[in-house]
Amino acid sequence: MNKKVKIRKTLANAGLKATVQRLVILETLTDNFSHPTAESIFKKIKKDYPSISLSTVYNTLEVFRKHGIVRIVNTDSVTVRYDSVTDTHHHIFFEGNNKIEDYYNPELDKLLQKFFLKNKIPNIEINELQVQIKGKHIRIQAN
Repeated sequence: MNKKVKIRKTLANAGLKATVQRLVILETLTDNFSHPTAESIFKKIKKDYPSISLSTVYNTLEVFRKHGIVRIVNTDSVTVRYDSVTDTHHHIFFEGNNKIEDYYNPELDKLLQKFFLKNKIPNIEINELQVQIKGKHIRIQAN
């Protein structure tokens, strides 16, 4: 299935109309694995769609979030970053360049689930577990 068909299907499955704005924003987001901000998505599509506003990008991303199409990635800053990958995964934040990478580890997922089944948090129903790892690349020196 080609990318545009997949994006249309994603919107339809969420009960959303495939407007030009939604298609362009979701395509830009799914092409970008760096967990972009609304501002960076806006800058990327503004060249080809000059009538689109930053407000439209923010509002569309919020609609996508409410329908489970994207997730917000928490960072140390106040800047909101978005992730179109909604399956279970974690994030690694790299100090210095603010790069975010997805981290998959089924063993960690099972460990977290087992831990919170045994160690329930009072009055909380856990819907999702995500680990955020913060670090920096280390240089391995050759001998």
